[in-house]
Amino acid sequence: MQLILTPTAILTALLIFLVRVVSITMDTLRFMLTMRGKQGISWVLGFIESVLFVVTMGAVLNDLSNVLYVVGYSAGFATGNVIGMAIEKRLAIGFSHIKII
Repeated sequence: MQLILTPTAILTALLIFLVRVVSITMDTLRFMLTMRGKQGISWVLGFIESVLFVVTMGAVLNDLSNVLYVVGYSAGFATGNVIGMAIEKRLAIGFSHIKII
């Protein structure tokens, strides 16, 4: 593997990163909605997430010689987890915490 820093490679890695962030963020939200019994929206999010996964994985596997694509994919996954948790916390679609005094 080698690091190839052409403008096309950098833009492709950035696009892989952004698509993966969106995909993992949707995955986190889909999981929470599934736990709440929201079947319709969970199906739509799962479908879109699957399409995004296949497209990004295909882009990474198409050129494994560029480590920048792998880094973009991995960084997008990690960032998507954090953003998904932050959005879920704001939407409060996960578990509820009730105090009774």
